[in-house]
Amino acid sequence: MTPLINPLVETEPHSVIRLIGSVVSSVVTSIGPRQRLGATPWMGPDQDVGSAMANQWALIVGINQYPVLQPLMYAQGDAVAVRNFLVDELGLSVDRCVLLTDVSTAIEPHAHYPTQDALKTELHRLCQTLVQPGDLLWVFFSGYGLTVGGQDYWVPVDGDPQRISETGIALAWVLKTLKAAPTDNIVVALDINRSQGAIGHQNIGQQTAALAQSLAIPTLLASQPEQYSHETMAVRHGLFTQALLEGLRYHGCVTVGQLADYLRDRLPELSQHHWRPTQTPVTVIPPGQQFMLVVPAEAVASLPMTERASAETAAVFTAEPQTAVTVTEPPLGAEANPLTGSVPGNLTPLGPRILPHRRLH
Repeated sequence: MTPLINPLVETEPHSVIRLIGSVVSSVVTSIGPRQRLGATPWMGPDQDVGSAMANQWALIVGINQYPVLQPLMYAQGDAVAVRNFLVDELGLSVDRCVLLTDVSTAIEPHAHYPTQDALKTELHRLCQTLVQPGDLLWVFFSGYGLTVGGQDYWVPVDGDPQRISETGIALAWVLKTLKAAPTDNIVVALDINRSQGAIGHQNIGQQTAALAQSLAIPTLLASQPEQYSHETMAVRHGLFTQALLEGLRYHGCVTVGQLADYLRDRLPELSQHHWRPTQTPVTVIPPGQQFMLVVPAEAVASLPMTERASAETAAVFTAEPQTAVTVTEPPLGAEANPLTGSVPGNLTPLGPRILPHRRLH
């Protein structure tokens, strides 16, 4: 078994504090939007307030019904939920959120069918034509992934596992296309280690994590390379998407570093709570990018955060930047990636941690 990519472990709050946090979360959710925070956010050394969040874009993909693979239950719902959060709660224009899913266009008139050609065309169009300097670009994929010969692939709806190099979408191409975009404000979230077992995987995500580190693209993967990611009827989502939306919506994860911290803490807990094998995310946060905003300042006031999350978010928007330390010690037995020369190690820099604010089951 491939060793874990050194997930950070922190002491959990006591159960009483967790219960209090859950109650506070429910109360605050019922209250509704609060008064806007008046602070000006710190946007990073090379950004100004006007340009860093000038525009947002998203490519959101979720596929349930694969003609040649066992269907997934909630990948489609994951994509729609992320799209709805970005549009309805963060204020992203629906025209700037490209949704590719196999849901009927009668239900989702803005959706595109997620073929290989459509996925490549839409990603290329975003990166080469639409995204401008300083814009924020989200890329979310929920569906099957596959590794062949050390190469990671998205499996589009018309993908064939027997001919994946011809019919799939290479993650190397995806990340290099993103790197060529005129902005550094990019967040990639991938749930590709699917647990149904219709197709095997051999350390899927290992190449992706190494390339993301090499290209300095913040990337969140749903599980370690040797693990499977899981979905459950209890939340009607994949556990990764559930944790992602919790962190953004309720727990003050306004920077990509905070979101990565929350996922590392919450995903193993969710898998245990729902009687699933342990699922631990891989988070690639290049040095200097942990403070990149993923929630615009003007949207914070409308989110139903807990009291604690609200207070700490206000502190984030007024605090001076701090310097993160990158830890890159590889796990024992790890081998260098043949494409990048990188060794998968602890791919997440250590930065100021805001503990997760609990707890919504």
